[in-house]
Amino acid sequence: MDADDFRFLLGHLQAQEERLSALLDRARWGRGAKFLDLSRLYLGGSKQVREHLAIQHSTAVNATSQQAIERKALRLKETLSYLHIWIVHFSGDVGRRDVPVGLIYIIDDLLTIMNLGDSDALVHIDDNYMYSVARPVANWAAGYSVCGVTYTDSTQPVIFNLPGTDPNNIALSPILAHEVGHPCIIEHDLLTEFNASIDHTALRPVWDSCAALGVSASEVNTIWSSWVQELLCDALAVAATGPSMLFASLAFLPGPTAGQFGDSHPDPAHRIGLTLKYLDSMGWTHELDNAVPEVMVWARHLAALPVDPDVPDVLKALTVAVPQVEEQLWRVASNVVDQRIFLPEFFAEDGPYARSLLEAGITPVENGGQAMSTWSIVLATWLFLLSENGGNSDSLYRTVDDAAANAISLKAIELSGMLRLWRAGDPTPE
Repeated sequence: MDADDFRFLLGHLQAQEERLSALLDRARWGRGAKFLDLSRLYLGGSKQVREHLAIQHSTAVNATSQQAIERKALRLKETLSYLHIWIVHFSGDVGRRDVPVGLIYIIDDLLTIMNLGDSDALVHIDDNYMYSVARPVANWAAGYSVCGVTYTDSTQPVIFNLPGTDPNNIALSPILAHEVGHPCIIEHDLLTEFNASIDHTALRPVWDSCAALGVSASEVNTIWSSWVQELLCDALAVAATGPSMLFASLAFLPGPTAGQFGDSHPDPAHRIGLTLKYLDSMGWTHELDNAVPEVMVWARHLAALPVDPDVPDVLKALTVAVPQVEEQLWRVASNVVDQRIFLPEFFAEDGPYARSLLEAGITPVENGGQAMSTWSIVLATWLFLLSENGGNSDSLYRTVDDAAANAISLKAIELSGMLRLWRAGDPTPE
C-alpha cells in the first residue's frame, strides 16, 4: 500500500482504539474491574505500537521493509477487532448490582477450591443456555506480542457466563463447578499430569483401532484431549460438590442423551458412570441409595446404555479408552481439591439439619452457632426437593425448575457466607 493508504489504516486503528477507550470510560467500577484494567493495557499498547509503526513506515529504506511494517499494522487491526468483541460483550458487566450475593459466594468458593489464586470475577448473563468460564488473560495471549504488553497484576479477571433464563439456579451450580475446572486445568497443567500418569502402552490398541479406520493420530489426539478435559472437569466438580454434581448433570446433560456424543464431549453414559464411581470412592453410595433409590437406579441404567449406532466408528472405538483411565482422572482431580473434597462426613455435620429446616419452611443458615457450608446447603436442597417432587427421574427437572426453593437456598448461602465473614471479622463482599 502507498503512504496515503497506510496513513488511512493507522487512522482507522486510532479511531477503533478511541471508541473502545470511550466505552471503557463509561463502564461502572466494582467487581470485575480487572477486566477494564486488562482492556486498557491492551489499548495503551496498541496506541504505542501504532505510533511506532507510523515512524517506521515513514523512514523505511525500501519497499520490503515497508511491507513488513504494513503486515504488523494489519495484525494490529485483527487484534483490535478481537478485543472489540470482548470489550463490548463484557465491559457492561463490571460492577453490576443484580448479581445475588449468594451467587458471588458460590463463585468465590469455587475459585478457592480450584486453587485459581487471586481472581476478580464478573458475571455475564448470556443468551446461550450454557455455563462457561473464561480467563481473558489467557484468551488474549496471542495479542501480547502484537500490542507489546504483558499483564503483571497478580489478580486476574475471570468471566462467568450464565444462562439468561435461570442464572441464579442453585440446583445447577455444580455445572458451574465443572466450568471452573477448565481454567483450573490450564492453570495447573493437569493434562500434562494426567498424561504422565496413564499407561500409554495399554491404550495403544485403542489408537491402533482408530488408525485402522483411516483417522490420523493427530485427529484422534485432538478428540481425546477434548474428552479428557471434560472428564477432568467432571471429576473436579464431583470432588468439590459431591452428589449434587450427579443430580445437576443428569438434569443438565440431560440424562437421556446417554450414548449420543461427538468430538468435543465424551459419551454422557461414561460421564454418569464415572460420576457414580467417584461418589462410591468418596463413600456416598449407601446414603444415596437410601435417600434417592429411584434416581440412583435410573443413573445406573443410563450409565450402562450402549453407544448410539449413529455415532461415528472412530468415536465408538475411542470410547473404549475412557474406562481405562478413570483412576488417573480421579487421582488428578482429587489432588487439586485435596482437603476440600465434599465427603459424607462433612455433609453429616449440616445436611440433615439443613434439610429439616427446609422441610419446615425455614432458611438454613447456621447449625450450633456455626455457618452452614455452601455445598451442604446445595445438597440438602437437592435431597429435599427430590423427595418433595416424587423421588423419581422426573423430580430432577422439577427441582431445577423450582425457582422459589432455589431462591430460598441462594439466600441461605448468602446469609451463611455473611455469618462466616462476620464471625471471622472480615468485611462483607461488594
